[in-house]
Amino acid sequence: MAPMSDSSYFPSLDKCLQGDQLLISWKTAFYAILDGEECDGTQSFFEDQDVKERLSLPYDAFPQPSQQTKSAFETKTSAINITPTPDSLFDIKEIKEDAVWLSAEAQLDEITSLRVVVQEFQSRAYAGLLGRFSHQELIGIQEAGDQGLASASGAFLLQSADSDDLQKEFTTKEDRRLRILRIYFIERRFLLRCTSILLQICNYQLPVTAVIWQGKEKDTRRAALEDLGKFLLTGSGDSARWLTPSIEEIRSSVGEVVSRNGMFEIEWASGRIAEACHWMEIIFQVLDVNDHVASSRTVLAWLQIVKSFSCFQIPLDDPYMQHLMYTMQSMAAVITVHILGVNVCLDHLQSPDIGLTESDTSSYIANVATIESISESMRDLAEGGVLPAGPAILAWSSILAMMRLRVLALNDAHVDGEPGSLPVAGDHPDIYEGTLRKVMSLVASNEYTFIEYLARTAVDNFKSLDTLSEISSRLGGTTKAHVSNIIGARMRKVILELLQNSHVVGVQYGAESLSVNVATLRAGQNYWDYADSPPLIPDYDTLATFLRSEDMVSNVLEARARFPLEPLPFLEICQALAACKSLRSEEGRTIIEYLEKIPTFTYTLPEGYSDYETINEEENNNSIRLTHSVDLFRPRRQLRRGYQEQSATLMAMDPDFCISAGTCGRIVSDGQGPRVVYLFHEYSGFKYLGKQLETFVPTSDLMDTTIGDKAGRDTVSAILSLLAHLLCSLVRSSTGPGNPAEALRILEITSSGLSRNRDIISVVFEILEEELQTRSAAVGSEASLELLICCIQVMHALTLITPGRVWSLLARSNILDFGRSSGKLPSIVGSIEMVAGRYELLLSCSHLYEVLVQDLATNAVSRRCRRKSSTRFAKQEGLGSEVPEHVFSKVLLSFTRYFIDVLESSSSWKFHDINESRQLRKTVTSTFNSILQYTYGIEAYVPEAQETTAETTSKLSSPKYFVSKMTIKNPGVEVAKPRLAAAFEAAATHLTESFLSTSTGTLRVQPMLRALFDGFATPDTTLFVNESHLCTGQTISTLLFTKTLLQIGALLYKPASQLQIRMFKASPLLARLYASRELYRLPVVNLFKALVFGASVNTTDPPSLLGHLGPRTAKNFLHVIAELDKPTCRRENFSSIEQFMSKVLSCRQQWFAKYLLTGKSAKSALESTSGGKKLTALDRPPLTTAFHALKKIQSMPSRDAIELLEFIAAAQNFWPWATYEASDHATFIRTISEFVGTLAPLQQSTSLNDSIKSAFQTKLVALIGEILSMHLFHSRQMGKASAAEDLIPNLDYFVRFAVKTPKIMEYNASLHGNLKRNFEARYSGCKLLEFRRTTIEKQDFGREYFYDLSLADKMLSFDQSWDAKHGFKQEVEKANVNLSCVNAQIALLHAWEYLAIELSTDLLGNVDLQSKLARVAGDCLVANTQSQGSEEIFQKLNKIRADLALVLIQRLVEAGSKVPEMDNLLTKIWDTVRQSETTFYLALASGDPSYHRTLLKIMFSCLRILPAANNQQDANLRASTRITQASPIVGIVIHVLDKVVAAGIRDIVTFIHEQSGDASPEDLALITGVLQSCLRVPGIELCYSQIVAIFEQNNSARFAITLFSWSDTLAIDGDPIYGELSILFLLELSTVPAMAEQLAIGGILGNISTANITTYLRGGKACPFAEGAGFQRCYSLWQRGILPLVLNLLDSVGAAIASEASHFLVQFPALLKQTIEALDPPASSRLIAKTQTKYITLATCSEAHTLSLIMFILNGFKDSVEGAEMADIKWDSAAMLDNAEFWLGSTATLKGKILPMGDRDVALFKQEIKDTESNRLLERIIGELAGIKTVLTGNI
Repeated sequence: MAPMSDSSYFPSLDKCLQGDQLLISWKTAFYAILDGEECDGTQSFFEDQDVKERLSLPYDAFPQPSQQTKSAFETKTSAINITPTPDSLFDIKEIKEDAVWLSAEAQLDEITSLRVVVQEFQSRAYAGLLGRFSHQELIGIQEAGDQGLASASGAFLLQSADSDDLQKEFTTKEDRRLRILRIYFIERRFLLRCTSILLQICNYQLPVTAVIWQGKEKDTRRAALEDLGKFLLTGSGDSARWLTPSIEEIRSSVGEVVSRNGMFEIEWASGRIAEACHWMEIIFQVLDVNDHVASSRTVLAWLQIVKSFSCFQIPLDDPYMQHLMYTMQSMAAVITVHILGVNVCLDHLQSPDIGLTESDTSSYIANVATIESISESMRDLAEGGVLPAGPAILAWSSILAMMRLRVLALNDAHVDGEPGSLPVAGDHPDIYEGTLRKVMSLVASNEYTFIEYLARTAVDNFKSLDTLSEISSRLGGTTKAHVSNIIGARMRKVILELLQNSHVVGVQYGAESLSVNVATLRAGQNYWDYADSPPLIPDYDTLATFLRSEDMVSNVLEARARFPLEPLPFLEICQALAACKSLRSEEGRTIIEYLEKIPTFTYTLPEGYSDYETINEEENNNSIRLTHSVDLFRPRRQLRRGYQEQSATLMAMDPDFCISAGTCGRIVSDGQGPRVVYLFHEYSGFKYLGKQLETFVPTSDLMDTTIGDKAGRDTVSAILSLLAHLLCSLVRSSTGPGNPAEALRILEITSSGLSRNRDIISVVFEILEEELQTRSAAVGSEASLELLICCIQVMHALTLITPGRVWSLLARSNILDFGRSSGKLPSIVGSIEMVAGRYELLLSCSHLYEVLVQDLATNAVSRRCRRKSSTRFAKQEGLGSEVPEHVFSKVLLSFTRYFIDVLESSSSWKFHDINESRQLRKTVTSTFNSILQYTYGIEAYVPEAQETTAETTSKLSSPKYFVSKMTIKNPGVEVAKPRLAAAFEAAATHLTESFLSTSTGTLRVQPMLRALFDGFATPDTTLFVNESHLCTGQTISTLLFTKTLLQIGALLYKPASQLQIRMFKASPLLARLYASRELYRLPVVNLFKALVFGASVNTTDPPSLLGHLGPRTAKNFLHVIAELDKPTCRRENFSSIEQFMSKVLSCRQQWFAKYLLTGKSAKSALESTSGGKKLTALDRPPLTTAFHALKKIQSMPSRDAIELLEFIAAAQNFWPWATYEASDHATFIRTISEFVGTLAPLQQSTSLNDSIKSAFQTKLVALIGEILSMHLFHSRQMGKASAAEDLIPNLDYFVRFAVKTPKIMEYNASLHGNLKRNFEARYSGCKLLEFRRTTIEKQDFGREYFYDLSLADKMLSFDQSWDAKHGFKQEVEKANVNLSCVNAQIALLHAWEYLAIELSTDLLGNVDLQSKLARVAGDCLVANTQSQGSEEIFQKLNKIRADLALVLIQRLVEAGSKVPEMDNLLTKIWDTVRQSETTFYLALASGDPSYHRTLLKIMFSCLRILPAANNQQDANLRASTRITQASPIVGIVIHVLDKVVAAGIRDIVTFIHEQSGDASPEDLALITGVLQSCLRVPGIELCYSQIVAIFEQNNSARFAITLFSWSDTLAIDGDPIYGELSILFLLELSTVPAMAEQLAIGGILGNISTANITTYLRGGKACPFAEGAGFQRCYSLWQRGILPLVLNLLDSVGAAIASEASHFLVQFPALLKQTIEALDPPASSRLIAKTQTKYITLATCSEAHTLSLIMFILNGFKDSVEGAEMADIKWDSAAMLDNAEFWLGSTATLKGKILPMGDRDVALFKQEIKDTESNRLLERIIGELAGIKTVLTGNI
């Protein structure tokens, strides 16, 4: 069967060799079915017709070469289809040669051979990782585990070599072709496994987890797989089309191994035997689904190979080969029995219409020649002593016996003339009579017939019953199982049917037959196998089949009839059937039915007992009747006195334990020995078993009268095992959530017969404690621990039902050190189990530990709710709601401590069964991981009154960055944390301290490394699936536990631990694990991700992962992860790999990052000489791969695109040079911008799935915005031409939806509010926020996003309202989805913020962009006016939008924008301020006034727009006209002056007085700036009276003056800045003439002169060059505030204030004199030392100018002032005029003397005037001097 051209099975050779398409191997396809992951590639693979044909005809899947296949091979490899280039990575000649070689070597067609060779070519990186370790790698790994790993890695040490030598060996032709052969044999095996698993899905309704069909619901996916399985059967015709070729394949495989006579490679031979086993598995399934007798051809063909290979008894030396051969023998034995079909033959033989035939395609039972041939074969096998043939011989003897019964019945009917027991066909002899004669003659013996000979040989000589027991023991859910659980169950059904029908040859009820029935039912499984195994469907469950069969159940009735005389047979078969999970009492018979009421009681009468009489003597059946009652239990020390009374009392209390007089029965013994009586006494089996257990309790005074002693140890063990199995199966039923009520009923019944103050739980606990005490003193491997193990099993089962009792009893137990006494378990394990090398007790305790942890999590909420019930085994009381929290914590901590020690020391233990070691590590590490996840996976709830919060500031640093908090206790406050996981905290802390310590030794790391070694060293076999699953589970559990530890280390900011250091050293092993099995890929990548991130958090210089991997392993590992899990492309794997690569880029892994970005390691980059080589997918760096993949972003799933964009964003952020040097970068930018430009708006929907899609789409757009913003930033940094022009046309989506939130993305306040309220009302004591996730795991948007729904489901499933329709679960899902949308929208806002800011850097002349950004600024303000709730997140969002609006408005103002969208900004900002309903006082009191400040800054910027936007056209308009035109704006300005300025100054001054430390001078400056801008609005002068009224009403001037008077005491670091700010505020008020008059009336100058700070002005130390900020500030206050204020007062008030002003100024003679001296020419100042440099500042010139104006005005008022005397101000106007004229005439000298005194001066100084040597600062100074001259010369 050659592949079709370019099918999914074998695509174009060019694409395969270029790496554009990877082949899907059968191994990958098999795991795709099992894994349950979304697989894009496998969907089309399984739908491919070529694949379907190979699955349906696996025997033709690898055909021999032919001329047709040769021609197809030449065509496929011709130059027209593939043309290699000089820089190609492949050698087409070599590939063709290898394909031809494989075709000849394996007799395989050329196309299939070519496919195998291409697989080898594509998987060379994997092969390199699966090869031997180098010396350097093993040294590092051994350092990680110290020398303790030497024994574990000894095999690897022997095989290690130098890295260069390994590479040379790898590239040889011999090694390459060996890999090709291995792939070929693996392909053959996994094709059969795919066929088998699909048949199981189709035939047995195997549970399906696979998601290989995208977009289909679960039922649809299952139907698709079932349809494919049906196609396998129907597509190939009838069963013969399967069976005959399959039998030939087995003959071929086994024959090749036998023919080599031991001269073969173990790997090759084991592969061939494994193939034969898989063929047998397929044969069995084909037989099993057919309910008719097999054909003669099939039976004879099968028996021929069985006979020719002596039932596959092939002598082999290798242990593994012997194991494989035994597997094949066992499967062959069952198939032989099945193919003979005992049951179907019985049905056939009972039919009257049987017609014989000679056709070999018809039923073999109708072919005489076939019957004779089979008989001869069975005779030969019997005579040849082929022991494995025993079951087949037994089956055939049973069929022949049935045939004989048919003939005898027909003959008897013919003689007697009666119909007989069988239907009669007529008066002719039976058709089988002659055949039987021939068959009987095959053995010449007078003692027995041929049938008897076969039966005796099978049972007595070949021990076939023992063989069936041994086979059955390997057909269950154990690690020794040959096949999967479902196939094993069906094979056991075949064995049970054989046992059921073997009675015809004399196999009757007995110890041997019952034991084989029990062995078949148990299938080698113990309690833990049953407890952990998934239940089967009842139709395919062996236990359910047994219980449903009347014939099979007869074994139970027989055993029950002999109970309690022979207790163990009945208890053992009940225990085996009690494990049935697939049946419930209402669906059919269960074992409870046989135990609730037992109708008979059989026991041995005491010697000399005569209290009975014979009855019915005529029937001669030894019938009797008791004359006195018989007590079944009595005190051990019975007293003569009162015994009869005690017995009577006992009988009256419980008749079940007293056989009353008159009870009838029979004596069933033969008269020799003790008399055995069979009494018809009905009693409860459960009560009786409970009473027997009580007799075993040391403190009990009872004994079992039937044996005269307490119950035996074996009986007690069997009873306990029965209880454990029954209780566990009831709770873990497959047909529903289990039946705990029924389990509680069983416990009540079992306890009902016990003594007062005892129940069955306390009895079991007493037995446990006694056994612990007894066994702790024993030494040696012979001491039995069976009873102790059974007690642990019962405790495990009880934890599932009534865990509260278990917790409280364990707290008082001696099993471990719980603070009462030293634990007994460590000494028992050390003295008994370690000696024997078997650890059943330790494993049992590990399972108990596991279920305790799960119970603690599952019932955390229900315990807290504390619902009470009064019944003895009440559900809620049984949960342990009354058990103190510290009891849980103490017990769990003790278990944790012990198992940490066990895990640490187990590396040096001897294990008789390696699987026990694996199971121990798997259970312990998975339990440890659960504890850590429950503790650190959800956040602690802290009452708001007892916490402060520090918000995370890293943008999108976690999926929940906007709600993630770091809870900080207030100093001195004890914070009670009512956590759901409080009981886990002590154990979790101990775990983290033990494994994350910086000084942890190697012993704790060794077991983990051994588990990883074991996972790598164990071959990925297609057989022994349970053992393989255990090995895989152990490794995965270890990986998950290690990953969780590293994540917690990063979460808690712990320093670098030894675990982290050693995991870096073991990284070559981790890399190999990734390649060894597909199941390891996800946990390995996640572990690497945690390792890299953790190292970046807790170390400044993290270790190099690439360096620890080594060059060869690093190259191969980087190659395989760069494939991004192709060809399957499972979403979770893809996501984890992308996240890992993003972490590498951002976590200081420089060399690794460079490889990901450039595709070259450091060494290869230095050695590379090729220039323009075209990259293929095999050497294309992941960055280029991401660019290439995102070209199809339109059709790509949003989740995949998000992962790729996050990787690119990390590359842009941390490695911009590599990103911008990439050739595809420009195309990528254009693609993603166009994608956003064409994106359709989100539509409102009530569907959660639609909301999730919207969240992902929004997050996708956010990432694009982030990338575009970084692109603009780096383009600007590199001086490239503005890239914004290309982006502007595609910004509409951002403009429309980044700020204005679509309805579907809005926060649903009512949903969250109602959910929180209703949830906390329903589950009292539990807070909804206790289920919020931490950042330990990244969670995708969706139903599990914010609240841990899985954990909530576990904890709240006890309540029907949780999972009911419209229940809390659905509401939590909605909340999670809504928060996903909110987070995505916030991410979009953040991204748009950065992008808009980058776009706003160049606005000049770009009207379209100005219009868009002005609209965005307005939308930000409008959005902040809308009601969104009081949650902290919305306050933060308001701040983000306000900051964005501020930046955009400022830059628009700077650009002089005139777009219409700016006209309404003032209105919008005023609405925003008004809607906020926040005063400055409230803002300051809240501790975070930044939002209010930002709004005022926006208002200030918007006010700056007004003069230009509303410029008056005609100053001579009438006042009424001017008022009308200005009213819309002036009205808002008036409100601003009232609510913002007037109220603001009051709030600020009040707050400064109360809490000056939390205020800022910026606030007062901001208010002053707003006031200044308001007073410059055109038309405002018409409202001066209204303005004055506002300020007077608010006492604004008084507050400002008050602040001025306090300014010296409010100085900040000696700087009285509030003095200057307050005087500047007064200065702005004075610009309003009417307000200036009010200030004058209020005596403002007097207030200023009396303030303390004015004293410093009079001192004469205030000057621009003063030492200290205080005096410099005083000078600024004088120059910028007081003098201009006096000037404004004089200007507004006039002569009325002239006298006051003169007297005010005369108080500052030093400052007046300093003003003149500051401008003295250099030569005229004799006071200045010659070495001292004279400087002139803008401030001093401005001061002089202001004083000149004041003096000019005062001089003008001297004659007009009446009633007041003007003060004589000592100020030399003539000197000032001379100084001004001097400097005006010496500009060159002036320029050299200028000193900039602040940022403004410096900026002016740097602004040069074109075509001059001047600057703006010099120009301003000259202007001031000119003004002085003008004023003083009177030319004003």
